Amino acid sequence: MIAFIGSTDSKFILSEVCKEYKDLSNRVTTIQTLPEQLLRSDYEFCAIDLNFLVDEPDVIANTLLKLKEVSTIECIFFARGYSQNSTIIQKLRNYGFGKYITAETIGDMEQQLKTCLSGKDNVEELDKLEQIR
Repeated sequence: MIAFIGSTDSKFILSEVCKEYKDLSNRVTTIQTLPEQLLRSDYEFCAIDLNFLVDEPDVIANTLLKLKEVSTIECIFFARGYSQNSTIIQKLRNYGFGKYITAETIGDMEQQLKTCLSGKDNVEELDKLEQIR
């Protein structure tokens, strides 16, 4: 099962590729409440739209690192508009997170999501980013 936190646009991409997912966007008011929600169920992945989060990069990265240390849930990040030099991306990469959806077109986003769901990291997609956020 996949947990999702994010915008309607990202949710559309997820729904095109995955038939089973649970939208936790209404239940997660801050990233710090996410682990509690995720650990209540048997999720394999958590798809997170970075544009949806309002927390500071340090808080996001540290919270997700703690989740990574106590579970096997793999995080997938919708990161449209972010560069490899953005603070949040650098922190997530340094903590070993490697699944990112960075494409601009629906078809490419779907392909990147499929790669992430297959268990493969696609951190090289970050090297293609030009836009800085």
